[in-house]
Amino acid sequence: MHRWALMTKPDSSDTAAYEDRLVSARVLATWLDCSRAYVTELEDRGILKRVGGKLPLRASVAAYVRFLRQQRDQDQSPRSEAAAEHHRLKAQLLAFQIAKHEREHITIEEHNHFVDTVMGLYLSSLAQLPAIMGGNDLTTRRKWETFVYDTRKRLANKARELADEAERDDRRRSA
Repeated sequence: MHRWALMTKPDSSDTAAYEDRLVSARVLATWLDCSRAYVTELEDRGILKRVGGKLPLRASVAAYVRFLRQQRDQDQSPRSEAAAEHHRLKAQLLAFQIAKHEREHITIEEHNHFVDTVMGLYLSSLAQLPAIMGGNDLTTRRKWETFVYDTRKRLANKARELADEAERDDRRRSA
């Protein structure tokens, strides 16, 4: 058997023969495509463990793969976190722009304009109600005016309640 035979990776038919094989740090370094010094460093850190002075090939490769996966999951530098946050916000903005284009969302200004227009139309129509319903009969007309006044007062009170509730929610969220 040549000296390099242990250093080359086996083909699939030889895999079973290499599964429990004990190898030197130099051979394992070849398998892991790293330096022998790095294998020694991995041993010192407790990632790789020797058995009878040698390293079990399959267990060492598995331990190294677990180490690399763990290292990848923990590699969250401030720069990569900032980049991830930037991409998340950019995706959120793009989703909003698409929804707005498809008229699923509107801006606050558009919403306020819509509400003002609809409420203005409703209140002006409500104000005309006593004249339309009462005609020349002043008693009926006064009853309708009282109804309109009470309705507008209820609307104003409910709007104030909703505004106060929203302000309390905002204070709770900011605290």
